[in-house]
Amino acid sequence: MATATAIRSLVRGIVGPEQPPDVRLHTALEMMDAKITPATPLKDVLTTLDRTKKRLYKALQNTAAPLTAKALTIKIQNLFLSKYHFLTRSTKTLSSPYGIIVDPMNACQLACPGCVHSALSKELKTFDWGPGILSESMFGSFMQRYGPYALEAEFCNYGEPLLNPKTPQLIRMAKTYLVRTMLSTNIGVKHFDPEAYVNSGIDYMTISIDGATQSVYEKFRKKGDLETVFKNVRNLIQTKHRLGKRTPMISWQYLAFEHNEHEIDDAIKLAQEFGVDQLIVGSPFD
Repeated sequence: MATATAIRSLVRGIVGPEQPPDVRLHTALEMMDAKITPATPLKDVLTTLDRTKKRLYKALQNTAAPLTAKALTIKIQNLFLSKYHFLTRSTKTLSSPYGIIVDPMNACQLACPGCVHSALSKELKTFDWGPGILSESMFGSFMQRYGPYALEAEFCNYGEPLLNPKTPQLIRMAKTYLVRTMLSTNIGVKHFDPEAYVNSGIDYMTISIDGATQSVYEKFRKKGDLETVFKNVRNLIQTKHRLGKRTPMISWQYLAFEHNEHEIDDAIKLAQEFGVDQLIVGSPFD
């Protein structure tokens, strides 16, 4: 996808789809797309960014408040510079990361085979670490450095983000930097506050559920309780509708194995019953 097209989608996501497209914004983005190529010397790239900054800001002012327009200008210019460094395979970069990944909690209540939290991994000490939890103060410092340039943030990596009771606050903090947010969860925690997550402003949630019955589900999701999972999914979607929110978009990820492929049709029916936004049948990796 061209950078200009991706940015227009980003702007619509922040200022709202009801805002009409701005011709001047389109022109400014297309010009930057055309001038910033792998063949362009870095000095000329920086000159182009400097010369288009004011024009880009004025174009954004037609669809966003002044402060939002300034923030978007910084993010867009950083994205173009990041793209240039990527295409030229630069070993030194002047841009900041346009996407960030943080782990609110590096522990998990499950022990799925192949995961760093599996029994075998712990036995072999593949990842020999104690459980850690991300604090608001640490994340705040992190976002002060990287938030102004970032377009998106993923609140998941090796742990289960819902185990950190502060995760909704971390998401809200990221949203103040106009960052799109997502997380992936097994959504099987015993104490789940759906209202906190809906009100956090999170844009996208992947819920990993690999079965439609407990006996099949627990073959991979070791220590998992499917009744708790389904209760949390129902409460999340009902809360989203009750509060009149469009987000989060909820995607059910179903990893297909030989032991659970016969329940895919049942999972599709359950997804329709719950009202999830999409169901993706995926292949696990080795």
